[in-house]
Amino acid sequence: MIPKSASGDLNTPYLIPQCNENPTAVACQSVDATICHIPGAEAREQQKRLIYQAIKEGKLFLRVIKINSEAKYLGSKKRAPRPFYELMRGVSVKMRRGKITVGIVELNPLAFYKRNAGTIRLQHSTKNLDELKVKCLPDLASMQAKMQEQAERTWEIYPVFTSGHLHHDGTYRPPKLRKHQYSGLISHSEALSSGYKVEQIKCVCIDKEDNSNDISDTLQKKQELEKKLGTGPLPLVAYSCKGGFLEVYFDEELAGNTLAFNEARLGSFSLTHNLAEHAFRELLTLLPMSLKSATLNRQPLEISLDLVEGRKEILQMVENPDWRSYRRFQMLKNKGFPLCSKFIIDGHWQTLLDLLSMAEIYRLYRKEPSRSDVAKQLFVDLFNSGVAISDCVIDEVLDGCEPKWLSYYMKAANISFNRRSLACLIDRKFPRNSAVTLEFHQFCEKARPGQLAEVLCEICRLLFWSGNDFDCLSRSLLALFRYFRPDEAAYELIRNFFDKDRYYSSHRKRLGIKFAMQCNRWIKKRWQKRAQESFYQDWPDLVQKTQQAMIDLRMRLGLHVQSPVLPEPTGNGSAELQFLADAYSVPPVLPAGGDNEATILKVLNHYYRRPGPERVMNFLGHSTLPKIWKPKHACNHVLRARINALWYMELLEKFGVMTFSDPEKNLLALAIIYHDSAAEDVPKADEENKAALYFKRDLAGQYPAQLLENIAMALAWKECDRTGHQVKPFSWKLRSYLHVLRFADRLDVIRCKGVAADFPGFTTACRFGFDSSRLDLPVQLREQFDSNPDRKSPFQLELEAAMHGAADLVQVTGHLGFDGRAVPYISAYRLVPDSKRLNEQFEWTLTPRQNMDKFVDNNVQRKMARQAGLNTCLTAEHERCRTDTQNGRTWGIHNSWHDLNQVRIPARMTLLEKMQFEHNEQLLSQATRDEIQKEVERLRCQGIPMQLGTLTQTTLKSPAARRELENRGITVASVKRLRGYNDDGRPRKQKMLVPVYQSMTLT
Repeated sequence: MIPKSASGDLNTPYLIPQCNENPTAVACQSVDATICHIPGAEAREQQKRLIYQAIKEGKLFLRVIKINSEAKYLGSKKRAPRPFYELMRGVSVKMRRGKITVGIVELNPLAFYKRNAGTIRLQHSTKNLDELKVKCLPDLASMQAKMQEQAERTWEIYPVFTSGHLHHDGTYRPPKLRKHQYSGLISHSEALSSGYKVEQIKCVCIDKEDNSNDISDTLQKKQELEKKLGTGPLPLVAYSCKGGFLEVYFDEELAGNTLAFNEARLGSFSLTHNLAEHAFRELLTLLPMSLKSATLNRQPLEISLDLVEGRKEILQMVENPDWRSYRRFQMLKNKGFPLCSKFIIDGHWQTLLDLLSMAEIYRLYRKEPSRSDVAKQLFVDLFNSGVAISDCVIDEVLDGCEPKWLSYYMKAANISFNRRSLACLIDRKFPRNSAVTLEFHQFCEKARPGQLAEVLCEICRLLFWSGNDFDCLSRSLLALFRYFRPDEAAYELIRNFFDKDRYYSSHRKRLGIKFAMQCNRWIKKRWQKRAQESFYQDWPDLVQKTQQAMIDLRMRLGLHVQSPVLPEPTGNGSAELQFLADAYSVPPVLPAGGDNEATILKVLNHYYRRPGPERVMNFLGHSTLPKIWKPKHACNHVLRARINALWYMELLEKFGVMTFSDPEKNLLALAIIYHDSAAEDVPKADEENKAALYFKRDLAGQYPAQLLENIAMALAWKECDRTGHQVKPFSWKLRSYLHVLRFADRLDVIRCKGVAADFPGFTTACRFGFDSSRLDLPVQLREQFDSNPDRKSPFQLELEAAMHGAADLVQVTGHLGFDGRAVPYISAYRLVPDSKRLNEQFEWTLTPRQNMDKFVDNNVQRKMARQAGLNTCLTAEHERCRTDTQNGRTWGIHNSWHDLNQVRIPARMTLLEKMQFEHNEQLLSQATRDEIQKEVERLRCQGIPMQLGTLTQTTLKSPAARRELENRGITVASVKRLRGYNDDGRPRKQKMLVPVYQSMTLT
């Protein structure tokens, strides 16, 4: 047998899989896949268990169909092969949207493909096997291994290399560096079945994140399918493409009297309450589908028809104003119409002033008659009513200062865009009008020297395009001289701009000069003679007259001095919207509560991956919702804090400072997961109390009541030393809980603060970053700390090493805080973690605890690999990794998902030892060190076996390549494999060579 890691080597193109004459169905073994569709609770629960078991085992296959054509296919006697694609739990697979999708859990396989293979093209293909571009895989396990590999590589923090490649002469092509990074959803794999029957359909599936899926419409389509195909009641599967999990329901769990009515009114309801419909629907979609249905079934949504009609009317008024509509506008205003409302137009929030301004600009561009007479009055009324103008609209108007009246009105209202340059204002006619003069002055007055130097460079760029007409931009330059004196740095900037920019340097021959040098001479000459120029002399007076003119215009129009700042639109918190907050207040139902994957996942999903009821209203008005709901208290933070709690308790017990029972350890680890459950939802002062309330409520009855109460009390008092709250004296046991909770959370503050060069800095003042005094270490231990390395106690040495391990973990799990240590961790191992992507990964993963534990293990494996001389490779030349292409071995890390798995961690190694290993190996037990040394010696001798890559027919025929495959435990056999299929569905086969494990048998 070859090592497990080598199984990925067989996932290659040109390998056509085996096709049996009597194919065996791929089905779940522990659940009866042939149950009848009999109404009743027991039958429904069995069908649900079947679906959950199938997704767990990777045996749920989906197919997009058209009901009528599929009914005809299923009713025929000769059924041609049909493709399906597989879903796997925890693997973010793209779904095909737009049509009905059915699922089966038993498959008669003809072939498996790495991704969508377009199998219909094989039907009449005349190409030879080696010419086919369709990537076939040997079996279902190989397809699942490829999907799992792609899922694992989304966590990559190494430079990305391709796998190795076995040549036909028995040598290897080394891994190749590439820029591509695995991220987002992966393309689904595809399985070709020999055809299927209606009895095999076990469910209908939809994309849970697709906001366009109304439950009532989906149920109606599903019932139409059931009637047309005669399947009986099927479960509805809502699959989360991002998270790789699913929910299973039957019709009676979702349907209701008001569901269809309310779903049809969601758009109108959103408009009535000034909400973005897309974000409103997305908030509903975040809920479990059963809770979403119950929420929409409570009562009919209230819609103010007068407000809906008023919004339509006022939109027409500002886009096509006239005096008749203006009088109607005045009536609506007097009736109290919310003029400050924002409207979703083309997917963006826009105010009434935005719409009015853009309508005038469009009329100008299209050379239509201006409606400025009434538009001016509307502008004043809206502006004085507190209606704001968006930055993008201000930019659009002031960049070109057109229409002129609108730019004048904006400047009279003291509106100025926080622009980065003046490129649009500098031209031959500078200054074109009063608005340009004032905008230029206001920018230059506030600009930094570097920004003004860029303006100077922009003038030179325009000179280039003017064909060496230096006089055309003299006034722009003279006006700039009032705020900026060119220095040598500015001249150097101009030289670099024209010398290094490929476009300008390639066109310099058109002018026949060294343009940068001539520009600089011209600027110096104009600077020396600036005082003699009348425009330079008159510029201050021109600015003053313009400012006065704008003040006069403001007074004449009655404009306010400054437009009030309008906050981002939010829900109004009315009773009509309370139903949504109530839905988010429903507590989670925890499985067997404990420090396990299922419980942690449930807590993270409920409290960290969606808003709390207090925040729901604030997000209703946004057009888009955040990807991470708690950016300051995200999932990766609490997962790292849990790791800190576990190794810290191990350390305290090791030195006999404190002892904890198993239930105490279990609950303390869970309390850490809960400690930020209310953060960013409620005021800072209430976070701990609310978290303690959630903790007690959710776990009530699953642990001894007094133990649960004590740990909840410690959770509520976690910050009492900082807030100054007066509390009753702590018992010794409660004080020990506080020690653990504070240490675990506060140590992870290094993710934001970074660490200083003196980290952990117990006895020296931290100049910045992490403050070790906040760790709340036991007094008897703090007294032992000493900055002299020769006088440090054993406890201090062990604690410091583990704390450094915690700082390393921060660097590779999503928060790249400043690392002031002499050798930062990511630099030491030449890692390139993508902080943003890793943060999002932790927000969606179905195995959060497992993945955080994996990062801890990877840190250990990296150190062991380094001791064995396996260095991180960064170059395509493989100068440091000693890649041996003759023997297919490398002494470097390329594909971390493959290479690190070759490093075996000692089974006896504790979490505390894993955290200490990088910084003080001598602290580990002798038995652990012996096992590590043994593994290091093995790696020194054997290195990392490269992957086989794509095995073509030419390679499989080669005796040299076959010998190398035999060394890996693989033999080559000649079998008949699928070549394609005929119109009647009969498969066509052709002999070919395939690699097989020595333990496998071929039929």
